[in-house]
Amino acid sequence: MASQYACPLCRAPLRQRAEGYLCEPCSRTYPLNDGIADFSTREHYWNHLSPDQMDFMLEITRSHGYRYAAENILGKFKDPELVRYVLGTNRADFRTVVPLTPQSSVADLGAGWGAVACGLAPHCHSVMAMDTNPYTLRFLSMRAEQEGFANLHPLRIDPLDDGRLPFADASFDLVIMNGVLEYVGSATQTGSPAEVQLRCLAECRRVLRPDGSLVVGIENRFGYLYFLGTRDHSGLRYTSLMPRPMAELVARIRKGQPYRTYTYSYGGYRHLLARAGFRPPSVFLAVPNYRDPRFIVPADDDRAITYLVRRYASYLRRRSWRLVAQALFGHTPASLCGAMARALSDSFLLVAEPAR
Repeated sequence: MASQYACPLCRAPLRQRAEGYLCEPCSRTYPLNDGIADFSTREHYWNHLSPDQMDFMLEITRSHGYRYAAENILGKFKDPELVRYVLGTNRADFRTVVPLTPQSSVADLGAGWGAVACGLAPHCHSVMAMDTNPYTLRFLSMRAEQEGFANLHPLRIDPLDDGRLPFADASFDLVIMNGVLEYVGSATQTGSPAEVQLRCLAECRRVLRPDGSLVVGIENRFGYLYFLGTRDHSGLRYTSLMPRPMAELVARIRKGQPYRTYTYSYGGYRHLLARAGFRPPSVFLAVPNYRDPRFIVPADDDRAITYLVRRYASYLRRRSWRLVAQALFGHTPASLCGAMARALSDSFLLVAEPAR
């Protein structure tokens, strides 16, 4: 029987067998592990918890439910703030600005603990939740079963650096990369991170239907928090703001490893997507950020941005941040306010269609 999957190596259609999925041209079988299709060809582990900690958490998830496990186990192992990140399906609230319908087929790349996939599942036809980590995929599988999301399908893939998704061309209406693209390039040491990101984006374009959309949630390289000393994805301060060669030098001196977690500016993302074969994206500012999008406004709507930042500034917790925001935006013309917000926004939501 034919399956919906394609071989990630040769892209031939796969045939379903009791033990998994067979690629006849490659003579390769991709197994089913705990009911999860495994299309990985190399090991890669990234997670907040160690494998031993994950084994314990999965045991509690089976016996007490995923929410209990997250609140009482994950919160003990790590920062309790991580619990909100894992359970918060509001991370998928960007669905209000993307062409999502009950008929949409969605690919969630780097699905992690499943907050985005579970937030989208009630609103679309199907979600393929892909990740490299077998432990979080098992957690996500149990979470989907406990929530009754029969249309959510976890599957294991190779790192997105490799550009090998196990699907035929034009398989999806939406491809989601929420907090993922910045890490593309860190699972391989060959090629520049920008080249690896372009390869990944080209693969996303391949599996999108002609009228489909890519959705990217990601930090702004020049976000205001980086100027205030927040660490970027390298774990270092200010490297995001540096020229790439300088960031590379600092990362090698401070951490003994290369700088491979690239983010970009407002214009930089538009340029990157164009190079990968996408039309100019619709860009949105998410406040406070794309991981917790309480407010979403078009990045080219200066009046809406001005209203939002002036209101939001009064709610900032730190008095120093509040004073800076009020000084910058309190009496600034809307056009300049919009330009500053695009330049210094914490992060962006980008929605792009394949070029035709």
